[in-house]
Amino acid sequence: MNHEEQGGAGSRADQDGSAGQETGTRERVLQAARRLFGERGYKPVTVREIAAEAGVSPAMVMKVGGSKAKLYAAAA
Repeated sequence: MNHEEQGGAGSRADQDGSAGQETGTRERVLQAARRLFGERGYKPVTVREIAAEAGVSPAMVMKVGGSKAKLYAAAA
């Protein structure tokens, strides 16, 4: 495995910062989901509310979570 395949300096993800952004976005979405689901339960919480809390679009919440049910499971 070469340096680039290991994700070291000079890799594509390192150059454009996208790997770090994806991780940060995923973590923000999960934190928002944990908080909202914890406060109000599954049914009353909407994907739009999670998105607003995380500072992302509802489409990004779905990209990260796949579905509201999968996001609930991941946030647990």
